Amino acid sequence: MPSTTLEDIVDTLRTARLQGEPIAAPTETWPALDADAAFEVQKINVSHAVANGDRLVGYKLVGRVPQRFLAPGDDLSLT
Repeated sequence: MPSTTLEDIVDTLRTARLQGEPIAAPTETWPALDADAAFEVQKINVSHAVANGDRLVGYKLVGRVPQRFLAPGDDLSLT
């Protein structure tokens, strides 16, 4: 996916967040958005948010493999 399209997605999501307005799912607006591009969008937005004073808290496992091995309520502490 071209970087200009990623920046469009990033800007749209960031604006919606700041304005508190719902938007259509990014895959509806950009059907070519795949998982790799979505993670890149997330990485860009997280970096921007942290650079502007937000804190990154928590860790989320996604995909079928983590879901298969973890049950709700499992302790995922990294200590």
